[in-house]
Amino acid sequence: MTADYLRQFITAVPFKPFNLRTIDGRKIPVWHRDFILITPTQTHVFVFQPNDAFEMIDLALLPSLEVGPPIPETPPKPSDTAA
Repeated sequence: MTADYLRQFITAVPFKPFNLRTIDGRKIPVWHRDFILITPTQTHVFVFQPNDAFEMIDLALLPSLEVGPPIPETPPKPSDTAA
């Protein structure tokens, strides 16, 4: 993925949360445009989570992204899914 391609989703109005997909299949949620930063060299991104955790990822290791609600930070509890 290129920095310019990713920047289109970061700057979209209105912003829509998205998941970055890594080459090993992991999904990294981007909850808000303030939670992602492309480095000045445009080779890496920092993705922050609501709990201040973050990851630095090489853009070459991000083949795709999915627009839509981000995956939850923790799996839902069984009581949350009961109807």
